[in-house]
Amino acid sequence: VPRPDLPFEAWVADFAHLLFLSRCVTVALGVGTVLATLTLGRKLYGERAGWIAAGFLTVAPLPVLLGHYMTVDVPSTFFVMLALALGAAALAEPDRRRMLCWIAGAGFAAGLATGTKYNCFPALFPLAVPLWRMWREDSGGRRAALAAGIGAVIAATAAFLLSTPGALLDTERFLRDLLYEMGRN
Repeated sequence: VPRPDLPFEAWVADFAHLLFLSRCVTVALGVGTVLATLTLGRKLYGERAGWIAAGFLTVAPLPVLLGHYMTVDVPSTFFVMLALALGAAALAEPDRRRMLCWIAGAGFAAGLATGTKYNCFPALFPLAVPLWRMWREDSGGRRAALAAGIGAVIAATAAFLLSTPGALLDTERFLRDLLYEMGRN
């Protein structure tokens, strides 16, 4: 934001620092997305599939292009892929207690994805797969699956509100702007 009390060179330099910092964050999240893709592929289909998926993401034109800009696309993709990778870890986990932790973590990541870009809320839906597996295990699995599902929704809501405090601080404006954005698409 230009500041009239500072010379032109000072606020241009500040903006350049902001751009550099945002570029570093975008690069870090882009690399994190590749690692989350690698993990997801490994968990679901094996080592080779994970490396192939990560390799394709590394050279895919759109993620590479978006990685050069200060937009919400790279961070939201990272959080979606993190939620999917944590959900896959929950699916592969034999220990119920650890599975609950993976599911809660996936819910939190899905909430951050939604807070970063609202149309990422479906990142929570794939958690139905490990929850279904838990539900079918035994009679205690139903209670655990219900608790894990509620925990994931609570974690997602907490992460969303943490990353989007305006939803609480000015709910009326948040809802108005959200409805406006929904109507534009």
